[in-house]
Amino acid sequence: MKITSKQLDPHTHKGFIKLMAEHNEDLWHIFNVLEAGDHLTGTAFRRVTKDRFDAAGRTDSQRVKMHITIEVDVISYDPGDETIRVSGRSMVETAHLKPGQYHTLVIEPHRAVTIEKHEPGYGSPAGGAAKPWPRLFVQRLTDACDIATSAEVAVAVMAEGLAHLILVSDQMSLVKAKIERAIPVKSKAAFSASQRESAMHRFYNGLAQAVAQHVDFWCRQVPRRRLRRDAEQVLLRLRLVWPVEAREGR
Repeated sequence: MKITSKQLDPHTHKGFIKLMAEHNEDLWHIFNVLEAGDHLTGTAFRRVTKDRFDAAGRTDSQRVKMHITIEVDVISYDPGDETIRVSGRSMVETAHLKPGQYHTLVIEPHRAVTIEKHEPGYGSPAGGAAKPWPRLFVQRLTDACDIATSAEVAVAVMAEGLAHLILVSDQMSLVKAKIERAIPVKSKAAFSASQRESAMHRFYNGLAQAVAQHVDFWCRQVPRRRLRRDAEQVLLRLRLVWPVEAREGR
């Protein structure tokens, strides 16, 4: 999480916070501080129809980029899709959006938004009255910007031929990868045993690929290279192969 701008009155605690999510967990924090009535400003896209026809006789339209402010009405969060969809009435007029028209802002990693606390406007063109930011909300966003307070644990839940890689934090857990391979049953035949060993090798390699892709080995006190080397040794003890591209990528 990055807070790029913050203007809160020291006495009334009214004002706005401009922030940008960097990871999926940051979206969870934003979702929990958004409330109906808040004014949300960000970049949105809208398909605009032009008063002309293309070569096939169809109405010409294009997708335009807009900077809009809406009064928050409906909030939906999908951790798997890594987006927050916020719908509400437009509070300002733009070239393609009139005040009072409904639109949806999509919040996703690396897209900045500005939040200003307001009471619900119940249809008022100016929206509801400004209200103070709860200290708990401000502290939550501040803590989310501190890497030390958002440490994660990676957990691999495994069965024969099936594994789930889960990232666990102090706020939520998220399944990042599912590895599933068909493993032949045990048999005394040499050919069957070879097939089983080959299938298990592919299964473990798939798990290693998932770990390399989704687990960021970072620690403030320990160099990244050393952590990745230690992780590689653990995988080798489990007869896993650390992907070459992951070894060279960081």
